[in-house]
Amino acid sequence: MRLEYFGAHGKACTIRMIFDYTNTEFEDKRYTLEEFMGPNSPKPNLNWGQVPVLYLDDGSQIAQSKSICRYLAKIYKGREGETLYPAHEDAMLSYEIDSVMDEIDDLGAKYSPFMVPMSPQYKNKDEHFVTWIVQVFP
Repeated sequence: MRLEYFGAHGKACTIRMIFDYTNTEFEDKRYTLEEFMGPNSPKPNLNWGQVPVLYLDDGSQIAQSKSICRYLAKIYKGREGETLYPAHEDAMLSYEIDSVMDEIDDLGAKYSPFMVPMSPQYKNKDEHFVTWIVQVFP
């Protein structure tokens, strides 16, 4: 399998964590912004025109970070053989997992502006981080 994303944690972080936790080998292709936006951009060949994208061993691709996480968590077991995503086995546990994943997205939208160098908030990132950690995160 090959995961394609930028050279940052971002939306691929959880995917990489699942690979690590399940001891699954994968190729980790990391684009620079210039590569991704340049004349040889992979965007036209991506299902949704964005990353992260995971190329499966058969060459097909799957996209959308949470969907990729759910897919991987259904096919791989944890280090102690545990199911990472119970699917329909336990509806409440599935809900709790999905709820945490959605909250991570919500928080990400609030802190990414001062983590991304192209954002105007990046200039004063330390100030914005303190405000975020004290006022938003709790």
